[in-house]
Amino acid sequence: MSKLLVFLVKAAGAPLRFKLVGRENLPEKGPAIVIANHLGEVGPIAMMITFPIQLYPWIITDMMEAEKAPEYLYQDFIEPVWKLHGRLGRLTAKVVGRIAAWLLNGLDGIPVNTQVTSIRQAFTRSIQLLLDGKWLLIFPEKPLEKPDPVTGIRPLSTGYTWLCQIYRRKTGKGLPIIPTLVHAKSKQILIGEPIELAFTSSPRQDLIQARYPIEEEMQKLYFKAENRQAD
Repeated sequence: MSKLLVFLVKAAGAPLRFKLVGRENLPEKGPAIVIANHLGEVGPIAMMITFPIQLYPWIITDMMEAEKAPEYLYQDFIEPVWKLHGRLGRLTAKVVGRIAAWLLNGLDGIPVNTQVTSIRQAFTRSIQLLLDGKWLLIFPEKPLEKPDPVTGIRPLSTGYTWLCQIYRRKTGKGLPIIPTLVHAKSKQILIGEPIELAFTSSPRQDLIQARYPIEEEMQKLYFKAENRQAD
């Protein structure tokens, strides 16, 4: 079901597709972890429609449950972005939320929240997908942190980099991280050069340091998009 649904989503969303820049930076085959900025609902939609490889996204658990998705969507998107309030907003959220939950499950999304059990399950499934050569999509910006005043990118959480360490322990191989920048103004998705994290004998320190090369590459991609737009 997933492959067919991915094809249908990409076909239906073709008019909304962004221009892909830097495709030559993608490894010839997986596995890999693709990191992108969120931009509200723009980032996930643009990535799923535009990216040339099937991605398995990490998704907040509530958005994958038909009963919880409407309220989450109302608070996060319908009211603040679409400006629909009260009864009309709730009705819209109920319809869109149930469709979204069905769609995200059909696309093999990986439910994630802050509960220990959920995170453990997400990591278990993620590692199995990576061992099968699949590509994960993660939006690790910290929603409560202030965005960079120029690029709008928020500081990145790096908990997902434990996947790189687990994968190395299981296979003896490195796992590439692909920094990606969704640039809404120019409707571009820019793909940066793969980053393979170097691990030391201090895994927690590695975790703290991991965000910097990824954030730096995403910043470079932002300015590259701005320059391309100005040309």
